[in-house]
Amino acid sequence: MKRFTAGAKLFFSNIKNILLFEAVYNLAANALVIPLLRAVLNASIRIAGYRYISNRNLLEFISKPSSLITILFILLFASVFTLFEISAVVYLFSSSLEHKKTRLGDMFFIGADSCRRAFSKDNFQVILYSMFVLPLSKLSVMSHIITSAGIPDIISYYAVRKKSVLLIYIILASVALFLFIRWIFSMNYYVYEHKSFRISRKKSACLVKGNFFKTLIPVILWEISALLIFIAAAFIFSCIIYLLSVKGIISKGSAVISYISRIVLSGFSFLAVPVIFSFVCTQCRCASCGISGDFFPKILQKPALSIFYAVIFIAVALNIFYSYETRKNGTGIKMEMFNSTEISAHRGDCRHAPENTIPAFELAVENKADWIELDVHEALDGTVIVIHDNNFSRTAGLKRNTWELPYSEIVQLDAGKYFSKKYRGTKIPSLEEAILSIKGKAKLNIEIKPNAHEKNIEKSVVEIIEKYGVENDCIVSSFSANSLKKIKAENPDIKTAYLMSMAAGNFEDIIYADALSINSAFITKNLVDSVHSCGKEVFAWTVNTRSEIIKMYDYDVDNIITDNPAYARNVIESSASGNIFFRMFMYIFYSI
Repeated sequence: MKRFTAGAKLFFSNIKNILLFEAVYNLAANALVIPLLRAVLNASIRIAGYRYISNRNLLEFISKPSSLITILFILLFASVFTLFEISAVVYLFSSSLEHKKTRLGDMFFIGADSCRRAFSKDNFQVILYSMFVLPLSKLSVMSHIITSAGIPDIISYYAVRKKSVLLIYIILASVALFLFIRWIFSMNYYVYEHKSFRISRKKSACLVKGNFFKTLIPVILWEISALLIFIAAAFIFSCIIYLLSVKGIISKGSAVISYISRIVLSGFSFLAVPVIFSFVCTQCRCASCGISGDFFPKILQKPALSIFYAVIFIAVALNIFYSYETRKNGTGIKMEMFNSTEISAHRGDCRHAPENTIPAFELAVENKADWIELDVHEALDGTVIVIHDNNFSRTAGLKRNTWELPYSEIVQLDAGKYFSKKYRGTKIPSLEEAILSIKGKAKLNIEIKPNAHEKNIEKSVVEIIEKYGVENDCIVSSFSANSLKKIKAENPDIKTAYLMSMAAGNFEDIIYADALSINSAFITKNLVDSVHSCGKEVFAWTVNTRSEIIKMYDYDVDNIITDNPAYARNVIESSASGNIFFRMFMYIFYSI
C-alpha cells in the first residue's frame, strides 16, 4: 500500500508537466500523425488500384507488396510515436525520484533522443517492444494510434469466432504479458540511465526474477485503482448534474453527463501511459534500492488513501441511489440532444419470434424498435418475399430454392414451427405484407441479397416502395454495389446502405450509398467521424451484448442493428439515466 501512495504522489507532484506534455502529444497525434498515416493508407489503397477497402477486397489488397510495406510503415511509425511518449514520461518520473527538476522541453528532447537511439543494433528490440508487447499485454499501455485504428478489436473479433485463432491469441497475449512484466523496468534503464535496451531488459529481468507475481499483481491493482478514481470523480459530477436537472434548476442535464463521461473515457486513454509508468518508476526505485516505498513523508500517505476510499464509497453509494430513483420514478434523463442513435430489429425481434415474419415485426414494434431490418428474395413468379436464406431449408424445412417456387406455394409453408409450437402456421410474408404491417409504426431497412436468378429484384423493390409511399421511411441495403446502383438508377431519392464487414479508404467515392452498414467489431470512433464527415450515416451490425451496445452508442453510430431490440433499448436508456459508474468501468475495460 505504501508503494501505491508513493506512485500517486509521484504522479500528482508532476501533474503540470504531465498535462502539458500529453496535451501537446495528443494534439500532435490527432491533428498531424493520425491524419498523416490515414493519408498514407489511402494513398496505398489508390496505388493498389482500389478506392476503398472492404471485406471483399481485403485479402487482395494486403497481398500486394506496396500494401504490406504501407502496413509495416504504419506499425513502425505508431511504435516509435508510442516510444516517444513512454520515454518522455519515464524521464520525468525518474528525474523526480532523484529530486531533479525537469522542464517540458527536456521531455520532448529525451523522447526524440530515445527514438533516435532505437534504430541501432542493440536497441531495435525496443521498437518491437512498443509494437507488439505493450498492446498485447492489455495493460492500458497502448498506442493511441493503434487503438484508434481498431486493431485490437479486429484481433478479438476473429479470436472469439475461431478456436484456432483464439488459442494463438491467448498464447501471444500470455507471452506479451510475461515479457511486459519481465522487462517492466527496462525503460527506466534505457531512458534515464542511457543504457542499451539489451542491457536494460537484462537488468529488469534480474529485478523481477523470483518476484513475477509480486510485480504483476500490484500493477493490475494500481491500474484498477486509477480507473476507479477517474470514474468516481466523473460520476459524482454526473450525479450533481442529474439532481439539478430533476429539480428543474438546469435543462438538458443529460448532455452535460454525456460529455463528462466522454471526457473521462478520453482522459483515461490519454493519461494511460503516465498513470501506469508513475507506478512502474516507483516500483523500479523501490526494487533497485531495496526500500519499502515509504520514501515520501508519511503525512502524505494516509490522507491520500482516505481520499481514495472516500471517493469510491461516495460514487458507489450515489450510483445505487441514482439507479434506484431513475428506475422507481421514471425520472431518468436521456442524451437525445447530442446522440440520436436509433435501434433496428434484425429480421424483426428474432430472439422472441420467428425471423422475418409478421409476428417478429409486430413484436419489434411493440418493443420500441425504430427500424425493422428484413431480407428479401424473388419467388418464381416475381413476388418479392421476406426471407434471409435463398432456400427454405433452415426456416421452413423444405430443401428448395426461393426462385423455384411461386408465391402461391411458398405461402403454404410453415415458417414458425422451427422456432416454437406457439408460432406453428406462421407464413413467409411478401414484402408488401411486411410493409403493410410496419408502415407508420417503424422504418424499414430492406436488404437485397441478389443472385443470378433474381435479375429484376431491385426494380421490383423500388416499385413496391413507391406503391406504398414509404420512400422517406426506408433504406435499401446490400453487400452488392451493383444492386445499390440499380436502386439509385430507379429512384435516386431512396436511401441506400452499403453493407461491409470492414471499411477503410475514401468513403466519398461510394456515391451510390447514403450510409455504410459495418460489422461492429471493425467500427472505431475515428471511422464513425470519417464516415460522418462524408455526409453518410453509420449502421452497426449485429450488436447484441451490453458492452457492444454501449460502445456503439458512445461512438455516435446512427443505427444499432440488434437481435434483441427491447434489450438494446433498455441498455441505452439505463446507460443514459442510471448505472453510470459501472457503465464507465465496463466500457473502459472492454476498450483497453
